[in-house]
Amino acid sequence: MLTISRAQVEAFKPIALSDFEAAMVDHGARFSPRLSAVLGKDQLLVVVRAAVRRAALHGFTFTGPVRLFIELGFLFGSSFDVDPQYPWAREALGEPDPDTQMARAQALHTASIEALDGINGP
Repeated sequence: MLTISRAQVEAFKPIALSDFEAAMVDHGARFSPRLSAVLGKDQLLVVVRAAVRRAALHGFTFTGPVRLFIELGFLFGSSFDVDPQYPWAREALGEPDPDTQMARAQALHTASIEALDGINGP
């Protein structure tokens, strides 16, 4: 049986984060091609990194919730989580508790779909 120490796991975290950021830059180019074209790949990476940090402030550390947070930043602006136009986001994000991040991400997703329907129509 292979045993991996905590130090070894910690050593891989920056690599995993870098890989995730690169994947989110590629995803951003597909998810929001116009924004990506305006920003360019280097600035899109800056945006992704900032969104990852903001997501962490809300207790989002899992891939899915962080990806959702990045996507909503593309759709509603990089400060959507504190923007008074979007009280639903602040409400859904709730308290930054990593143990409830999946439930809060689901609430955020549901609220964002409702907001998009209200803005664009169903």
